Amino acid sequence: MLIETRQNALSVAATAVQQGPQGSYVYVIKPDGTVENRAVKVAQLGARVAVIDSGLQANEQAVISGQSRLQPGSSVTVLHGQAAQALLNQDAQQTVIP
Repeated sequence: MLIETRQNALSVAATAVQQGPQGSYVYVIKPDGTVENRAVKVAQLGARVAVIDSGLQANEQAVISGQSRLQPGSSVTVLHGQAAQALLNQDAQQTVIP
């Protein structure tokens, strides 16, 4: 059943969305390679994708793995290709299924 169609919706990997005392947030990678946590309003959260109503802009990069080791101002390295896929595969193997 189709309930709603969102034209030009902004989405991120569901793993990017974190929960804190103030609500949902995402670590956004700034141009200098450091991160900031940004409050977001999540319209819909699925197993793989989160639809964001506000708090992010198109073309911003969000951290999707390793957030527990971050704090605002931490430096990160963006992985591409095989390195990124290897990290995603490793995270998938560590996921506990209830």
